[in-house]
Amino acid sequence: MEKTKQKYVILTTARNEEKTIKQVICAAMRQTVKPVAYYLYDDMSSDNTGQIAKELGCNVINAKPYPRSDYSGINQSRGFKTLVNSIKHPYTHILKLDADSIIPSNYAEILLEAFKKNQLLGIVAGIGDLYDLRQGRITDGARMISRCCYRHIGGYRTVVGFDSLAVYTARMYGYNCKTLNRLKYHELRECRKRKAADWVINGYERRNMHLGFMHTLMAALKNLVSGSPKILNFFLIMYGYFLYPGPRRDHGLDPGYMHQYGNYEVIEYIRETLKAINNYDIISLGKYSRQFR
Repeated sequence: MEKTKQKYVILTTARNEEKTIKQVICAAMRQTVKPVAYYLYDDMSSDNTGQIAKELGCNVINAKPYPRSDYSGINQSRGFKTLVNSIKHPYTHILKLDADSIIPSNYAEILLEAFKKNQLLGIVAGIGDLYDLRQGRITDGARMISRCCYRHIGGYRTVVGFDSLAVYTARMYGYNCKTLNRLKYHELRECRKRKAADWVINGYERRNMHLGFMHTLMAALKNLVSGSPKILNFFLIMYGYFLYPGPRRDHGLDPGYMHQYGNYEVIEYIRETLKAINNYDIISLGKYSRQFR
């Protein structure tokens, strides 16, 4: 039986991104393996984001007027789900591309090749050049997910942290999720300033995903300086994790699995950080390495 030919679509959600969107789309359109289509969700932009995308050949889906959430992750996930439901072209993979990520011309080709080599691969990405110490997780600025995996995990959920939730769910279902450390893409913005409430909900959703204290502490420490507002975000995340009074929400993740995987990510991050600092690996991942790699 002949294998299905790989075809991918590019999906971007954007709001008031006219300063960056042309660079993003032009880089995506120069791929050595061309997408079958590029869809952009214009989330009620007040600038020329949608018009620029149309002129560059994108299928633009305009958001219908709705009460926007105070949390950007909710709006992004809602837009992404709308785009997936709007696809009218045949495809086997989705390249989720942020409106500030510039990918090299061979980016999609390398990701698709990774899927060919690994039948269990569900999600794969390169690494943003502004965050070289994030090898322990799957970056979200330019990630590719197979259509099979996307359907199996129930699609992206409308929650803060939807990118992380997708990876955790995919791994729990037996898919491999990888970051290709040598494949770089350029991020035009180092970080976005977030509202205090965003960081609180970040901690709250970590609790809902059954991520342990050490994992949350590590994440909060990473955002201490790189996040915005600086330093304050650390305390807001920890407040959300321990004290935010919201009800426990079920995201379908197994607590036992998430406890083990959380430990693996903590150890992996420490190992990669020490390698970057000392160029020497002094931590063995033991059982976690065998289980999650």
